[in-house]
Amino acid sequence: MKTVEREKIGTTADVVSTAMRAGIAILALLAAAKLGDEFHRLVWGLPENLGAVDLVRRWNETRAWFAGEPVYALDDAIYPPATYPVLWPILGWIDFEGARRLWAVVYVVFLAWLVAITLRESGVRSRAGRVAAAFVPLAMNATGATIGNGQLLLLVLPPLVASCLLAARGGAGGREDLRTDLSIAALFSIAMAKPSASAPFAWIILFCPGRLRPAVLTGAAYLLLTAFALAFQPIDTGSIGGSDPAGSARRIIGASYGNLQAWLVHRGLEASPLMVVLPAAVLLATGLWVWKRRATDPWNLIGVVAIVARTGWYHRMYDDLLILLPVIALLRIGTRRAHGEDDLRRAPAILVAIASIAAGLVPARLHTRGYPVTSLVVNTATVATWLAAFVLLDREAKRTSSGTVNPPPR
Repeated sequence: MKTVEREKIGTTADVVSTAMRAGIAILALLAAAKLGDEFHRLVWGLPENLGAVDLVRRWNETRAWFAGEPVYALDDAIYPPATYPVLWPILGWIDFEGARRLWAVVYVVFLAWLVAITLRESGVRSRAGRVAAAFVPLAMNATGATIGNGQLLLLVLPPLVASCLLAARGGAGGREDLRTDLSIAALFSIAMAKPSASAPFAWIILFCPGRLRPAVLTGAAYLLLTAFALAFQPIDTGSIGGSDPAGSARRIIGASYGNLQAWLVHRGLEASPLMVVLPAAVLLATGLWVWKRRATDPWNLIGVVAIVARTGWYHRMYDDLLILLPVIALLRIGTRRAHGEDDLRRAPAILVAIASIAAGLVPARLHTRGYPVTSLVVNTATVATWLAAFVLLDREAKRTSSGTVNPPPR
C-alpha cells in the first residue's frame, strides 16, 4: 500500500514538474517575442503606424506645457497639470528620437523593478516557481502594449506599490519615520502621473499608517507639483475633451472594455450624469472598504483597489497591467505554508491567479470589437477572472482584519 501511495505521489510530482517547465517555456517565449517586437515599435516604429503613438502625444504635450502653449487644445490631452513636471526629465528637454530611446532605457529599469517586486512579494519559494513568477510581468500582453505605445502605467506601478507598502508597513510616526513619510509622498506623487490608475490607492496612504502625516505630505507634494506646473501657463479646463465631450467619450471610452464607463457608453449613456456619478460612488465605496479592512495584509488591499481602478472607469487593454497586483496578492495566499482550513483557501487562490495570468496573455486583437463574437467571449472571461480575484481577496481581507492597524515588521 505504501509503495502504491509513493508511486502516486511520484507521478503527481512528475506531472506538476512537467507542467511547470512547459509553463516557464511558454512564458519565456511570449516574453521574448512580445518585448522584442514592442521595444522595436517604441524606438523605431513610425507614430502613424502606431509606433510610440502615445509617447509622441506626451512628448508634444510636455514641450508645449513648458513653452506656455495651450496644451488642452491638443487632441487627447487629458492629464492633469502635475503630470507634466514628472514627465519633463524624460521628455521635456530632448528631441523625440532621443526621448523615445531614453524612455526605453527608463522602461527597462522600471520593468526590472516590477519583476523584483513580483519575486519579493509573491511568496513563491521554489526555484521553478520564482522563474515562472519573474516571467509573468514580462510576458503579459499589457506590458508589451504599454511599451510599444509609450504608455505611463509601467512607470507608475513600481512607485505606487512601494508607496503603499511603506504606508502600510512603516513605523509609528515618530521623528525617525519622517524620512519614510517623505518617501511615501515622493513615490506616490510620481505615481499620480497617471491618476486614473493611482488615485484610488490614496485611501491606503490615508488609512493604513494610523497617522495623518503621510497623507498630508503626499497631498502637499502633489499640490506643489500642480502649482509649479500652473506657473507655466494659464489653464482653460473647459477645453478638455473639445467642444463635444459626449462625442469624445463615445469615441475614446467606447473603444475600451471591462469598465463601468465603457458599459455606459455602449448603452448610449455617454452624456448621462452617471458617467461621473457612478465612478465617484465606486471611489467613495472603495475608501470605506479600505477603512474597514485596513488591518489586513496590505497586498489584499492593493489587489482589491487595483481591480477597482481597472474596472471603475475608463482604461484600455494596456492598463490590464494593473491586474498583476491582485495576481501577486493571490500568490501570497496560495503559497503560504498552512494546514487544515487554510489549505482550502490556497487552492482557489492559485487557480484564480493562474487564470488571471492566462487571461493576461491573450493577444490584444482578440479584445477588440473588430471580432465581435470572439471579443465578447474573451472580454467576458477576462473580467470574470478579475471578479473572482476580487471575491477571494475581499474574503481574505475580511478574515484577516482585526480592527487594529497591523504593527510594523520587527
